[in-house]
Amino acid sequence: MQFIEKGEMKFVGIRLQCDSLEDFQVNIPKAIEELKARTSEIAQPIDSRRIFGLFKVEAQPSEDGYWVCLLVEEIENVADGLEGLSIEPRKYATRRHVGSPKELRQAYANLHEEITQMGHQRLLDQWTIEEYSPDHEQGRQMINVLLHDPVA
Repeated sequence: MQFIEKGEMKFVGIRLQCDSLEDFQVNIPKAIEELKARTSEIAQPIDSRRIFGLFKVEAQPSEDGYWVCLLVEEIENVADGLEGLSIEPRKYATRRHVGSPKELRQAYANLHEEITQMGHQRLLDQWTIEEYSPDHEQGRQMINVLLHDPVA
């Protein structure tokens, strides 16, 4: 685990709302494929191969769900069915997870334990970022993702 500072980030992508973790695990790979098919509709992508997942642990209804996005220079001309989202500068605890999506919950539990042990506080009402590796095919069996958990 390491701590990093990130500046303001802007994203455009697809918002998912599901009833359970299992539903998210089934629908996130589908949303990733849909986003890849729609990259030409997104203005000013920084790297159209790098997919991000965004969520808040404690979200207001307007922010509830999971966004599958591209990082963009500016949010503009957002196509129907896509949404723009801006995230303020923040400090994150990071850790890479390579393995089954079903093991992701345990990877987060390990990260959260380390954050506490190092005397930091998790910010549950701020955006958690999952940065999927562009050099790895993401799927239901195996993912390669850098976890960014917001901390103070």
